[in-house]
Amino acid sequence: MPEPGGRARVADLASGAQSRGGCIQLGDRVVRNPDTWQGSEFGRWGRDQDGGVVVETFSLLRPGIVAVRWPDGRCFERIIELLATP
Repeated sequence: MPEPGGRARVADLASGAQSRGGCIQLGDRVVRNPDTWQGSEFGRWGRDQDGGVVVETFSLLRPGIVAVRWPDGRCFERIIELLATP
């Protein structure tokens, strides 16, 4: 369930997955989780490097999915594949 202010616990969105902060929300900086990451042809958009910023969440329509702006493009990502960074 979303928390007050629109935050959603990662466990609610990703079937028990945890991030460093326990929540991933709009504006958070994220990096790939090396234990769950699945590469794709969109790696050229910088998905595998540095980090990205969550620019859209879909907690009700697409649970467990967020849009992340990576260095060279934007992709939909499964929360279970991400780790929040400070």
